[in-house]
Amino acid sequence: MTEERVQRTIRRVLVAARGEPAATLVELLEGHGIETVAVFDARDAEAPHLDTASWAAPLPEHPAERHAAVLCDQALDAGADAILPGPAESEGSLAADTDAARTVGACGLAWIAPGPTWTERVADLPAARDAASTAGLPILHDATGADADTLELALLGDGSHAVAWADARVGSAWTISPAGLDAHVRATLRTGAAAWAAHAGLAGPAVARFRVDAHGVPRADRLVPGLPRWHALVVVEDLPLALAAVHILAGRDVPSPPDDRVERHALEVRVRAVEAGLLEDVELPDGVRATLGCAPGQEVTPGEVLCALRVEASDHDAVRRAARDAVARTGIHGVPTDAEALCAALAARAPGLC
Repeated sequence: MTEERVQRTIRRVLVAARGEPAATLVELLEGHGIETVAVFDARDAEAPHLDTASWAAPLPEHPAERHAAVLCDQALDAGADAILPGPAESEGSLAADTDAARTVGACGLAWIAPGPTWTERVADLPAARDAASTAGLPILHDATGADADTLELALLGDGSHAVAWADARVGSAWTISPAGLDAHVRATLRTGAAAWAAHAGLAGPAVARFRVDAHGVPRADRLVPGLPRWHALVVVEDLPLALAAVHILAGRDVPSPPDDRVERHALEVRVRAVEAGLLEDVELPDGVRATLGCAPGQEVTPGEVLCALRVEASDHDAVRRAARDAVARTGIHGVPTDAEALCAALAARAPGLC
């Protein structure tokens, strides 16, 4: 996102991501009237979301050539108005790349992520943590919480004002939101995280990341540019967080903070391949929000997300059970997956509870 807010029209967006993150973004934007341009290479030329996107653009064969200038050329050729990088710290994400943000702006395209000035500010960890302390947040020290639980807050800002929209506990394969925090702790973290991000002039989406210490205290770690990986769980005034970020870019103000009452709990779990192979078939469970990361007939690599499942329920225990049931009812053929381990983990404890 550019540093200076301007009124603009966003009709088509190039999604600079691959695999399941790209599939989720394409599905959300196309479902709300924003056309998308999906990028692909020979390995993922059969990815399911390419049929959903309004336009598909091939990447250069060599990864070293897949830089921001190439994406800008593809976006302009496809008639896109903006480029949306993948979720923060997902594979290949450009959200924290200050050079990419500058290149996109120089091409006259909108950048749906914080601009270069903001990313440079938060890249200085000592300074960022000092700002967190100034905002009244306990900060993470180098020796604290190396293996601690991770807590994240989804943020939106317009350059001066920032709002923390949702909180979540994040594991290696699951995310649960809200995080199971005491109401007072949640209110304190949201207020502090918003002040922390606004101090740096956040314009666009970002993630405030905390680590929970041995005493159960969430300590501010860092601000990460871009959407959280779990952005599909977040709704801002009836819009997905990704679409709200597009609207902020188009010059709208950041909406008011949401009501802090918690009525529904959401859990997102990703089923991954544990060995390389040819994906033969995927049977998704009925009644579950699901996104395919790979299509039948596609070669997959170890660790690749085959599908993402999202469920809602009335409390943490119920949403954990619903997620476990959804994973158990997902049929993936052709490659071994981590589904059994995920079911065991969901049965053993409610992830994200204090």
